[in-house]
This record gives sequence, structure tokens and C-alpha cells, in this order.
Amino acid sequence: MPNHRPADAPGQPPEPAPAGPEASPYWRVRRVVLGYALFASLWILLSDRLVNLLFQDTSLVMFASSMKGLVFVLITSGLLLATLNRAVRKLVAKTDELRTSEQKFSNIFHLSPDAIDLSRLRDGAILECNGSFEKLYGFGRAEVLGHSSLPADLGIWVDPADRTRHGDRLRTEGVVLGHEAVMRRKDGSVFVALLSSALLEYRGELCNLTLARDITAQKGVEEALRESNQRLELATASGSLGIWDRPRRGGAEIWNDRMWELYGLAPQPVPPSYAAWLASIVHPDDREATDAAIRNALAGTQPYDLEFRVVHPDGTIHHIKSNAQMIRDPQGAVVRLIGVNRDRTRKVEAEAEQRRLQTELMHAEKLDSIGSLAGGVAHDMNNVLAAIMGMASALRQACPEAEPRAAALDTIIRACTRGRDVVKSLLTFARKDLEAVGPLDLNSLAEEMVKLLRYTTLSRVQVRTDFQEPLALIEGDAGALNHALINLCVNAVDAMPEGGTLDLATRQAPGGAVEISIRDSGKGMGPELVRRSIEPFFTTKAMGKGTGLGLAMVYGTVKAHKGTIEIRSEAGQGTEVVLGFPPLAGAAAVQAPPPPRPAGPMAPIRILLVDDDELIRLSVGPMLAALGHQVETAESGQEALDRLQAGPGADLVILDMNMPGLNGAQTLARLLAIRPDQRVLMATGYSDDSIAPLLQDRPNVSSLRKPFSLDELRDKLADPGFPAPGAGG
Repeated sequence: MPNHRPADAPGQPPEPAPAGPEASPYWRVRRVVLGYALFASLWILLSDRLVNLLFQDTSLVMFASSMKGLVFVLITSGLLLATLNRAVRKLVAKTDELRTSEQKFSNIFHLSPDAIDLSRLRDGAILECNGSFEKLYGFGRAEVLGHSSLPADLGIWVDPADRTRHGDRLRTEGVVLGHEAVMRRKDGSVFVALLSSALLEYRGELCNLTLARDITAQKGVEEALRESNQRLELATASGSLGIWDRPRRGGAEIWNDRMWELYGLAPQPVPPSYAAWLASIVHPDDREATDAAIRNALAGTQPYDLEFRVVHPDGTIHHIKSNAQMIRDPQGAVVRLIGVNRDRTRKVEAEAEQRRLQTELMHAEKLDSIGSLAGGVAHDMNNVLAAIMGMASALRQACPEAEPRAAALDTIIRACTRGRDVVKSLLTFARKDLEAVGPLDLNSLAEEMVKLLRYTTLSRVQVRTDFQEPLALIEGDAGALNHALINLCVNAVDAMPEGGTLDLATRQAPGGAVEISIRDSGKGMGPELVRRSIEPFFTTKAMGKGTGLGLAMVYGTVKAHKGTIEIRSEAGQGTEVVLGFPPLAGAAAVQAPPPPRPAGPMAPIRILLVDDDELIRLSVGPMLAALGHQVETAESGQEALDRLQAGPGADLVILDMNMPGLNGAQTLARLLAIRPDQRVLMATGYSDDSIAPLLQDRPNVSSLRKPFSLDELRDKLADPGFPAPGAGG
């Protein structure tokens, strides 16, 4: 827009209204006229009287009168000149001031970056606009002057209702500040404008002076910021993140709502002070480390990356992961920390549970390894004991009762029997040895055990029982479970050397399991001792007082029954061991035994003894010979099969279960394939139950537990349930 304008263009400010009558130039003229009239009147009246008083001579009076007029003219002219000169100087000064003011207003009007227009209020006609108005709206000055912003004219208001509201406020209040409206340019594009207007009088008419500023970009930034805040709030809400802002010096800390939730608190207007937060929220054991980490971060010596615990008002402990960004001033000093907190409690608990399960798995694998080792040792020991017992039994059979060596042989046989019990314990620990398995009532089993021990082991403590009735049956080995319960009771009594209370209880758990618990009031154990308590050979008893196999064997027995064992204990609070077993789903059908055959002397038969252990072959052979039978031996399953196919066969095959190459089960299957009616006696170091699948639906196959004595071998061969000699090939 041109920088010049017409002389009376509305681009110059309107003349200011007089402050009072004395400020009007007309008042100055009137004041001069009145002063002149007053002076003239006084001069006429007083000068004539003064001349008459001073002069008596008529000629002098006439001369004085003439001079009086001249003096009057000179005085009044001087006074008038002084007055006019003063008035002219003031007028010139006012004119200069007005010109300066006009120039300032003109500069502001035309150089303002905001669009400015002056319009009549009555019809909206625009009287003047600046260059910024032309640039903002896209109209030239000539296109604007004399036109209005009405929709039918320039139409710069997108919503006519906005123009109406703006005008109504202006007429009512006289000033409108910060009115936002959507405006239209000449090319039809729209923008958001911030409008401010004021009423003023110009040339006797009420006019509207309006300033407009394009805030479209600012509104876009505000909208982007709002959307960013919404996304941030959504992210923090979905991530359950607490956001905080902690200044280094002065000022209150700022929390979002999630921070209050993380600490278990109801939102308040202002967060607690740092000292109160540290003393009442942070876990006592973590306060020192937390305080040091925050102070070091504010000092700028190390990044802030911290995990600490907090205590909720209800006493629960939560794990908090906290990270923060250090905000620095231009000199590099940290002025505040802005960070996020998140609750890691579930993850920490899950990690702890994973570690616990991993530990239990490693422990179970360790026990399985030791169990496998124990099973292997038991098998080898069984063979050694079988050889000793076999030779001793054969010698004892041939030894008269009166001979001194008879007693020695009986001692050897009894020692072998005791060794067999030890091997049985090892096999129990190895979870491979359950004797007679059948339906069991835990209540009856526990009651019998209490009766057995009441006057011996349990006599030193008070025994209380709480047995649930009725209680579902379980399937198990009564002897093994009884041994396990006795073991637990002995341990409980040993934990109460000065007496105490032993509680035995049974119950049906919600999941259906049948549970029995043994609880003592002894000294208890810490977590580490509880963890190690079922490790083989681990014991807290004095040297010579325990082997460390008691709980390990209980563990093996329970696992053999597909059960669970849980040990609950705290130092000084006693110990409780809970055994859980699956309920018996249904009793298996019991097949009627074959009709007994009459007992009598057994005729000699041909027996093929198959065992890879030379000790067994050298010891069991003489036992069978002592019973009058003809014995041949084979050291492998394949050798036995070859002999049976090549030779006349045997009335009975005694077959070892564990052999290299073809084991007992594989040899049995091939043997029965070529000789279906062959009588077979399976010799095993494990229980009969362990080879039950091999005996099912095979009436000519039976089993005998190693090691066995000559009498046990004779009884087995004479067992009515075992087919008579000659029944096989």
C-alpha cells in the first residue's frame, strides 16, 4: 500500500476533543475581546477624570485628551500584540504536536504487522485499511475502501453469525479483545484470525477500529500439541506409566494420576514433599540407595536408572522401576529431573516364581540323577547279596543243625536279608520300588502308625489328630507309606527335644487330592534349610544321629505314588509337612486266581538260568542243584534263545531282567514267540509290581525278588499259582 494518503484521509487520527472551554481557540478570542472591552471602558472613565483633576487650563485639557487617545492606542496595540503572539506560539506548538501524533499514528497504522481497518459502525463501510490488511485478505486498497465485510459484499466472514456476535459485543462493551473467528480471503481460502476492536468517533460518526492477526499456524501447533498430549496420555495409560517432574531447588514436584496409583494413594492437589515421600512411601531397606541415586542424578554425576520398593498404605510391597532425563541449564548444571515410573511387581514375582520352578526342576533332576545312581547301586548290590545268600542257603541246606557252622550260615543269611532291606530303601528313594499296591485309607494308616509309636517314639510329645471323615481312598503301597509317615514323625519328635505338640491331620483338598499333614511345634527351619531338606545325605542332626536320607526317601515314596510334598517352616515357628495324593479313581477288577494245585514234593526239572552276572550263575546254580534240579546257565538273552532253539528246551527258564544286549523283557517276548507255553520265572532286583506288565495275561510267567534264599526259591517253585512242572515245553 502507498505510504502517502489524502490530506483528510481517515488514515490520520481524528482530532482530539477539547478537554474544557478554556482549551478552545474560540475561548481564547473571546477572552482577548473581553479584556480589550474592559480595559477600554476603564480607560475612558478613568482617563477623563484624571485629566480634569490634573489640568485646569482648557488648552492643556484639550491637549491631554488628544494625547490620551494616542496613549490608549499604543497600550492596547501592545497588549493585543503580546496576546496574539502568545496565542500564535501556543497554536504552532499544538499544531506541531498534533502533526507528530498524526505521524506516529500513521506509522503504527501502516507499519503494523497486524491487519487494521477503520469502518463505520452504522453500515460497515471500510474507510481505511493498512498494507497488512491487503496482504492478509488479498484485496487491494481500492477494492476495499467504501465496501463492507457483509456476506453480500466482501464476505470475509466465513460464518456471518460470528460477525453478528462480534458487533453485538462491540456495541455493548465498546471494546472486544481476542475474538477468534474463521475468515475468508479473496481467493476463497480460509484462516483463523484473532480480532480485537474498539469504538471511536471520527468526523462526527461512530466507527470501528479493528486489528486482525492470522493465528492459523498457532492453532495448528496447539492442535498438534493437544494431539501429542493425548497420545502421550494414551501411551502412559496403556503402559501404566507414572510421570513426574522434580526440580533441583525450590518448587513443588509434579505427578500425573498414575503416580498416585503406583504408590497406592488417592490423588491430592500437591504431591508430598521429598522428605515425606522418602520416609513414608519408599521401603525402609531401599531409602538410602534411592536417596543417593536421586541426589547423584540432580548433581549430574550419574544417570538416573533405579529400581526400588514402595510400601502401600495396606502394607503390600511393590517394585518400581524408575528412569529419568536430566534437564540442564545453559551452563550444563542439572536443574530438574523428568522421569517415568512403572510397576514391575508382577514381573518380579513372575521372575521369582520362574527361579523357584527352575530351582525345583534342577533339584528334581538332581534327585532323579541320584535316584538313578541309587537304582544302579541297588541292582549291583542285589546281585552280590543274591550270590552270598544263595551260597549260604545252599550250604545251610546241606549242613546239619548241630554243626557249629550252621549258626554262622544263619547269620550270613540274616545279614543278607537286612542288606536286602537297605537295598529296598535305596530303590524306594529311586522311586522304583513299590511293593503291594492297592486301595488305601490314609486315616486307617495314620491311626495304626500312631498306635504303634504312641508308647515309644511319640511318648515324649503330645499327639493330636484331626482326621476328616469320610476320606477318599488312594492307591499305594501301605508299607512304603507307613515307613514314610514314621520317618516324618521321628523327624518331628527330634525337632522337639524338650517336648511339644505333634499334629496329624487329613483332609480332602479342594482340587480333590487327599492330604495328610504332620506339624510340629519345634524350632523350625529357615528358607535355605527348607530348600535343602530333601537333598540326599543332607542333615542338621549331629554326627551319628542321622543319615540324611529320611526326607529324601519320603520324597521318593511320594513321587512313586504320583503325589506331592510341601514343607512349610519358619525359624522358631515349627515345621509342617503336607503330603498330597491323587484319589483312587476306581478299583481294578480282581481276577480269580487259578485253582490251587495240591502241594507235594516237586519232581526234578530242567532249568535254564539266564543272567549276565557270573556271581548269580555260580550261586543260584548250586541252590537249584541242592533242590534236586538239573541246571544249565546262559550269560545273555541271545545265548538262551539259541540254546532253546537248538536243544531239547527246558522245563523252566529263570530270566534276569537287567542284562546288556537283549534285556529280560526283550528276551521274554522272543522266547514266548518261539515257545508260547514255556514256564518263565523273572528274577528282578525291583518289586514284582515293576514287571507287572510283563506278567499280564501270561499265566506261565511269574517273578521272584532278588536276592532270595533257598527256602524262598523252593516256595516259589512250589507255589500253587505257578504252573506245575511239565506244563511248559
